[in-house]
Amino acid sequence: MDLLEEFKRREPVFQRPEFGTSKRDFEKLTAESFYGVDGFGRRYSREQAITTALAMYEDPKYKGVHTWPAGTWEIGKFEWQKIANNKVLVTYMMLTRNNMTRRTSIWHFTGKDWKIMFHQATPVQP
Repeated sequence: MDLLEEFKRREPVFQRPEFGTSKRDFEKLTAESFYGVDGFGRRYSREQAITTALAMYEDPKYKGVHTWPAGTWEIGKFEWQKIANNKVLVTYMMLTRNNMTRRTSIWHFTGKDWKIMFHQATPVQP
């Protein structure tokens, strides 16, 4: 399994409609203990992340990463490293319009599939 390509397909996790857009889909993608830290340093729970993602997909025009006009977003500089048995740290950069963020996620392989345990977005100053 090419892990770099696997995580390029999965990130950003809540904006990849190919992995689903329902509450059940998002619950399947996230560990029960999942939490995140947003660009303002605020912690959010799994339930808050799922509620926010569901609200975005209520708009029929919203298609996750496929929504933004061409040329206004980029996702790149992916790296990963094993941090424990069946756990991987993934980092990448994301540019949306004029906002650059450095993103970090921790994923756990359950033996069947990957589940995200943690996610953080940190703004990068120009």
